[in-house]
Amino acid sequence: MTDMDRFKECLDKLDPDSIVCVASTSSCFAPRTCDDLVGIAKECQTRNIPHVCNNAYGLQSTRCCHLINEAIRVGRLDAFVQSTDKNFQVPVGGAVVSSSSRSFVEEVGKSYVSLSISILDFEKVNLLKPTTLPHTDTRDELPCHHF
Repeated sequence: MTDMDRFKECLDKLDPDSIVCVASTSSCFAPRTCDDLVGIAKECQTRNIPHVCNNAYGLQSTRCCHLINEAIRVGRLDAFVQSTDKNFQVPVGGAVVSSSSRSFVEEVGKSYVSLSISILDFEKVNLLKPTTLPHTDTRDELPCHHF
């Protein structure tokens, strides 16, 4: 659970230009719960601070997917990162960097050899609805940007 009052106090003490980004977490090992993604996103938008979410296990959770969508809709969430071995059953660890901004994903792809999918592509294949996730190798089925 995110202590939003303490979070705001910490941000108040810092120069916003000195903050690279706020890193939140949507899912992790119990007993920790999801950060207040929507509250953090609103605060980041108000202060113009980039926001990145660790969504390692999140595609398996309709709640996490909803919170990410809501954070993007009402605030600032620049990117969220999924684990390929945890969500796509890929035997070797990797990550999918996602964003509501295609240009952001493309820039990340230029600096890091990876498979990057924009949130626009996720919506095309209903990937933000975990119940529709296929349990097979999806690399050739998804509309992806390969860098």
